[in-house]
Amino acid sequence: MNKPAQRTKADRRVPLQANLVPLLTQRGIETYYGVSTWQIDQWRKVGMPDEPFAGQGRRCNLAKCQAWHAGTRRTRGRWRPPRDPRRAPRTAR
Repeated sequence: MNKPAQRTKADRRVPLQANLVPLLTQRGIETYYGVSTWQIDQWRKVGMPDEPFAGQGRRCNLAKCQAWHAGTRRTRGRWRPPRDPRRAPRTAR
């Protein structure tokens, strides 16, 4: 009886279909950005996108999160949306 050749995980990898996007778990997003669960929750409160998911937890599309971070600015420890260029600039107090 011959043993079937063992395949490694890399051998079993298949490409995603064109319309599918890999979603990261909360732990995956924390690891990617190197931050805590608390920080991810704070970012979500101010608008970081997450995707609907039928199972437990939350899932995030990394490309959308990266775009959100590129479009936000950090001011006094808070993440805020970019300023509308049509608004008048703030004056010094």
